[in-house]
Amino acid sequence: MAGAFAEKEDNRLEGVDSYLTQGGVPFVRGSLAAFDGRLEAIIEAGDHDIFLAEIVHAESQGGSPLLYFQRDYRSTVNCGPGHQKR
Repeated sequence: MAGAFAEKEDNRLEGVDSYLTQGGVPFVRGSLAAFDGRLEAIIEAGDHDIFLAEIVHAESQGGSPLLYFQRDYRSTVNCGPGHQKR
């Protein structure tokens, strides 16, 4: 699913179990955390844009997050210095 959201496609939520918040923002059901924010500023930083928002609604649940580090998906257990790919 992370790879699908990295693409610039209009239909990223097609076939994904999701629901809309009161603010009309789609949240993916079962995700560890989700935020609904009011955009405050966009900062240009090289070839990226940084979005700053005031969080108006958030949901979370327990679990291990997915990380993307050194061109690979990892857990918080195996992303530190000296970690070698298997």
